[in-house]
Amino acid sequence: MKKHLILLFSVLTVFGFTSCSDDEQEPPVVEPEVVTLSVGTENGYGEELPVTWNEGDQLGVFAAETLNGTFLLSGEGGKVASDFTGKIMGEPSTYRVYYPYSAAAVLEGSELSVKVPELQHYTAGKLTKGENPMIGVAASTTIQMKNLCGILGIKVVAERNISVYDITFKGAEGQKIAGEATVDMNYGEGDPTLLMSETATNVVRLTVSENGFAIAEGTSVMFYIVLPPQVYTNAEITIHTGEEENKTIAVEGDLTIKRSELTKGVEFVFEKEAEQKPTEGIDLNDPARYGMSGATGVYSNCYLINQPGTYFLNATVIGNGRNGLHPDGGFHTESVSIAPLSATLLWEEEEGTITDVKLSDGGTYLMFTAVKIPGNVVLAVYDGENGSGTVLWSWHIWLSETPRDHQYKDTDGNNTYLVMDRNLGAQYAPVTDVQADIEAMTAAQRWAAYGLYYQWGRKDPFWGGLTATGMKEKTVFGQVTTFNTVAFDKTEDNANNNLLYAIQHPATYITYNKSILAWTFTPVKNLWGNPAGYDNYPKGQKTIYDPCPVGYMVAPADLWLAVGFDQAYVGKFSKGRMFKYDGSHIAWYPGAGLRWEDDGGLGDVGIAGYYWSNSAFDAEGKGAVEYLFFLSSTEIFNFNQYASASGHNVRCIRE
Repeated sequence: MKKHLILLFSVLTVFGFTSCSDDEQEPPVVEPEVVTLSVGTENGYGEELPVTWNEGDQLGVFAAETLNGTFLLSGEGGKVASDFTGKIMGEPSTYRVYYPYSAAAVLEGSELSVKVPELQHYTAGKLTKGENPMIGVAASTTIQMKNLCGILGIKVVAERNISVYDITFKGAEGQKIAGEATVDMNYGEGDPTLLMSETATNVVRLTVSENGFAIAEGTSVMFYIVLPPQVYTNAEITIHTGEEENKTIAVEGDLTIKRSELTKGVEFVFEKEAEQKPTEGIDLNDPARYGMSGATGVYSNCYLINQPGTYFLNATVIGNGRNGLHPDGGFHTESVSIAPLSATLLWEEEEGTITDVKLSDGGTYLMFTAVKIPGNVVLAVYDGENGSGTVLWSWHIWLSETPRDHQYKDTDGNNTYLVMDRNLGAQYAPVTDVQADIEAMTAAQRWAAYGLYYQWGRKDPFWGGLTATGMKEKTVFGQVTTFNTVAFDKTEDNANNNLLYAIQHPATYITYNKSILAWTFTPVKNLWGNPAGYDNYPKGQKTIYDPCPVGYMVAPADLWLAVGFDQAYVGKFSKGRMFKYDGSHIAWYPGAGLRWEDDGGLGDVGIAGYYWSNSAFDAEGKGAVEYLFFLSSTEIFNFNQYASASGHNVRCIRE
């Protein structure tokens, strides 16, 4: 036995197998290095929907030997740029970063697996953490992320109390909008492109609240859904309210979602439960009343009444309804719905013209009784009880015989416009188009034909003076009895360019901003629907601020150009001027003067005629286009600039 042990020892010695000495070391173990990345978001959705980092956010990182490493937010939350800290194995030349972190993420070559969430969650005023996928590539530890998706904004308007549980967005059959996807990380200086997988679905659900998210009557809430950039055709959006009639909207036409852009695509309006119309009285919104069969309802800022009686109008729809909303129209550009709590008589020219002003029990209808014809009245609705609080809207009730339409023709004999035979608000107009009959009008009739005065772009009228030639103010009756003014810069409504102030103070005259000749802080060209009138634009579109009655609108700038009104005047100059509007028939334009832009005072009454068009004067919107003539001379200006803060007459044309 000893011999065998000795032999084994000898063999080990020959081949160098001996025991380790204390001086020899094992190979060193390489430890990962702690690295902090400075990471910024692409805040492409704007101030309304900022993309910020939040506590608990995690990034996934591919760099050197680190495959899908986890980096945690270590800097300040609520910022568009912050620090993330994690560990890197090796020495990276490129950092490929994505958000939010997923343990299942794989980078094959340059293709990264990502996911557009099928189930998303509502967070008030911002995107929910982890639901807006982003990627970034950099050669340093400073990394700028890029959004992979776009955002669809959905506005829910509550005209009654509702609760929203969730919102479903559904693309066309077979369209891939949520689930697994890939993105090429080698996008260079361009934008990354998201490629949805074949397993992706065509439905996204935004869960809002298990118990229902309450939206109070008269308010609205924006909801946001993350979607891959593409064109969506035949999409459907459903608001689940817990009610039997969950509201679904089929999106008309193509809905385009662009990468890193917010699209405010859809508005849902939950109307009040329909209140039954009053059983007594005449419906001023009834299309049949105006010979407009087929329409569901007609609306305006002015309603023309030609006989005494009981009337009502829908007090929850402002102006001429949704047809009156136009781009750059100023305040009230998204919704035409209001929810008033009370109504009053604001002012009337003669006491007792209208009585019994009130809202219906359900608050939908403004009701009143017309007692005297002719006359002018303004009614207002409020957000408080018994005429308290803020004016939400107001309407001009014009009590007059039914106007006739004059068919104006240009110098070549072509038809141009159907023009009302009287000024807006006039209590009288000539009964014929014959020169002798017009010249036979009494002084009182001529004065009654003056009509009302309007600051350009405002919907509410101002009354005239005591006499046909004097400048003295008269007293009116109602909640407002005297003429009041405010300087344009004293309204405390700079944020709304005085447009909200004008709505809430319909009987207050706003004196002018000298720099732009207007009652606003900055120019607004489209208040009366003709933003390019300085280029002899067509007649334009009626807006929610247009003061004319149903079926009519403010005349365009070229009305008086087309018919040659600078030359076609005839007859005597008795508080007005006669014009041949078609070569033989006569239109009479009263010389009612104006209200001055600097103090609202009456001027040139019985001396000159000032008539607004619906057009701004030039591309800068400084002043507006008017038609001006003087009675004692041949001076006629059929395309004249004047301060839009001044008060002129209006002659309406058929829409």
